[in-house]
Amino acid sequence: MFMHAYGDNRKSAIETGLEGSPMATELIVMMKKRKEPWTGTATNLLKELSSHADEHTRGLRSWPKSAKGLGNQLRRLATALRAVGIAVEHNREPGTGKRIIKVCKHSSQDQSTPKQ
Repeated sequence: MFMHAYGDNRKSAIETGLEGSPMATELIVMMKKRKEPWTGTATNLLKELSSHADEHTRGLRSWPKSAKGLGNQLRRLATALRAVGIAVEHNREPGTGKRIIKVCKHSSQDQSTPKQ
């Protein structure tokens, strides 16, 4: 009983934290609409998210102003995003060393709930 309540409270806290990030909110909405994973550079992802966000959202201080800022936010929020079913991977393209981000849906069931 306690562990169930603890897990629910933890999930609620994670979701509330993500709501405080306009970038995470836009990423979650974008991924809910997609059937396939998104793969590309941080610059491409920032353009994609910016095209979906309204002007007010893009003007917020917490909205990433650069690809580096987006990458940093994604790294900071990776655990919370995983808890709501979105996995973010950072890799390098073989041969070129180009940084690639892959965002995909995954089963978040019991990811945020501790084992009993």
